[in-house]
Amino acid sequence: MRLLLKKQLQPKSAFLIDSAGALISALMLAFVLTGFADFFGMPKHILYLLACIAFFFAVYSFTCFLFNPKKPSAFLRFIASANLLYCMLSIWFIISFCHQLTVWGFLYFILEKLAILLLVFIELKTASQYAETDA
Repeated sequence: MRLLLKKQLQPKSAFLIDSAGALISALMLAFVLTGFADFFGMPKHILYLLACIAFFFAVYSFTCFLFNPKKPSAFLRFIASANLLYCMLSIWFIISFCHQLTVWGFLYFILEKLAILLLVFIELKTASQYAETDA
């Protein structure tokens, strides 16, 4: 874990990792969690909303990966900020539906948030390392 946080990541790799993670989240939310909504406790319409947002992030990050912008810092900061907003929205849903969520629902959403926050840290670190070259 410590090595991952110290390692310098190329922006293109950060976009690919973000895209893959967002796609996994979208698929999990749209197909797995909705199929077992009672087991996790989050209403289906909320799961579908979060899945749509995650899918949009996956498309954005994959587009950045494909086109490899010459000045990636702004694009990395944008997706990092979007990921933070997604986390805040998800936490709001966790609080709003805490009476319905099961232990498994809490566990899934908390682990997803921790993974996203780690990714945000890495994206912001990568963006700051490449900010000088963007000028």
